[in-house]
Amino acid sequence: MGKALSRLKRPGLYFNVENRAHKVIEKEKLRVAPRHQSTEELLKKAEAESAPHFVAKKHDNLDNMLKQVYVKSSGHNPEFKEHRAERLPTSRLAAPPPELGYTEPANVPAGKLTLRQAIELLSKHHADPAQFDVSNLSTYYHLKHEDVDMLLKYYRPYQAIISPKAKEQIDKLNNPLTQTLLSGNVSEKS
Repeated sequence: MGKALSRLKRPGLYFNVENRAHKVIEKEKLRVAPRHQSTEELLKKAEAESAPHFVAKKHDNLDNMLKQVYVKSSGHNPEFKEHRAERLPTSRLAAPPPELGYTEPANVPAGKLTLRQAIELLSKHHADPAQFDVSNLSTYYHLKHEDVDMLLKYYRPYQAIISPKAKEQIDKLNNPLTQTLLSGNVSEKS
């Protein structure tokens, strides 16, 4: 129902719009909104105190005094922060895709591990269990002793079975992650 009424009302709104607009524009002075009683006295007082003749004239002595003003600053203002170029990107090229499929956080809180650190922890323990036992790994990675014990109990490092042809291609890549994963855990398949 509202749509039907608006369709009927719309032509009436736009009837003779141009002529009505010209009438409003041609008026010399627009009607000012009435002032509120509480501010009317303050506005009259401000108009009386301001001197339009003073503003309209040029005052040479004031201009000369303004030309003599010079502000010299020394020292460091702690409130002022400089914009550094470090925050701006150094190149417009797209960032390379992350190795593990997601961008790794810069700071990892104590008691947490990134995927890279978990792989590193497992591979260290697998390579030398005597040196990298539960207590050494828990102090190095700032983890609870029980968490490291459960991690070593239920997870194993990746064991890759790679053909010699694929192994040559991986060696050509010289990727640090693949080197970490493949160090000593490779079973060659012909």
